[in-house]
Amino acid sequence: MILPIERQERDMADKKQKKTKDGSVVSGNRRKGKMGVLVYAESTWRGDKPYPIFLEKEHAKGYAHLNKAVRSAEGSGITWGEFEDREPDAYYKLIEDCWDLELEEWLNQIEKSDNKLFLELKDDPKKAKEAFCEEVSLPERMPFDDEIFSFNGNFADSVEFMLTFGGEGNMSSVIPKDVIAKYGRVEESMWGDEYILLESQYLEEIISELERRGYKCEENGDLVAGAVGWL
Repeated sequence: MILPIERQERDMADKKQKKTKDGSVVSGNRRKGKMGVLVYAESTWRGDKPYPIFLEKEHAKGYAHLNKAVRSAEGSGITWGEFEDREPDAYYKLIEDCWDLELEEWLNQIEKSDNKLFLELKDDPKKAKEAFCEEVSLPERMPFDDEIFSFNGNFADSVEFMLTFGGEGNMSSVIPKDVIAKYGRVEESMWGDEYILLESQYLEEIISELERRGYKCEENGDLVAGAVGWL
């Protein structure tokens, strides 16, 4: 599932990207031909048939750390404030990717909608906070520092997220369109986002095409698994 803030990040990334003559997308740090390192692995994430997944290595490392941090904190009893102190990089990445609704904004929304609940909450900060937490579940709202850590976001759908998200580092930004057309196809998810399916029998040819265009490809099942949320 692609959350609203992720769509904003994707749109911002798309604005920074430039298309090459072969249809691939090149971000700002690769305009001079330095394409970077891709890690790849095959998985039966969509039925019984394996499909290869390609991710930029540094991007995959960041998401692998984020997945590990979230899974370690879930159910541990720590608060969001303690999670921020322990894993500041992961905390701010979650905030950047997932949340934008704060208590004040929510109160403004219900006031504008003439919701009678606003009259009960406007002068009672404690009651307003309790109502906000009850009415808006994580990760659709900002967490509070004293709130027990709980995250029920897009990690359950992270494979589809990694394949559909158009930001720098994911499949749709590193696999050229002509390679997709020749060795795979694009399908649409239930949310209307497109994702890439590359045929495993052409894996060697796909790697050759990517390396010919400046990428270095490394098989790394553990890193890809960590990045997309498999443990």
